[in-house]
Amino acid sequence: MLDRLHTRREPTDGASNTTWTPVSYGEEKEETFGQKLDAVLCGRGQEYGGKIAHFSTTPALMSLWRQLRAEYLREGQSAPLDDPLEFALEHCVYLVMDKMVRLAASPEKFDSWLDVAGYAGAFTQAREEFYAGDDIPPRKL
Repeated sequence: MLDRLHTRREPTDGASNTTWTPVSYGEEKEETFGQKLDAVLCGRGQEYGGKIAHFSTTPALMSLWRQLRAEYLREGQSAPLDDPLEFALEHCVYLVMDKMVRLAASPEKFDSWLDVAGYAGAFTQAREEFYAGDDIPPRKL
């Protein structure tokens, strides 16, 4: 698949049959969406490992987080089932957990650390929007 990064599909017989031909570095290469997607997916697999492990680990961590959250909420805290702030919290935690799974495979990838900080910042902004204009103090989540 990596050899596709510097190749282009060209018709071989005027029909739908195609072949991969080399593209020089100086030439503008035309890539289809599928080619670009293949390149991204190949790169992600090399950086973060297999998809099955990744896609099963994040939900497992979220399941644990939901159990811990439920125990915390039973200890006197409450969050309505339709609480938009609780939804925002869970969504941001999920995104952070997913990045943590990636960071386990490549902790030196600075971009993933920026993403974690961004998700934390996004929740902070959501919380500020939620309480904007309220005279009541924010409740403990």
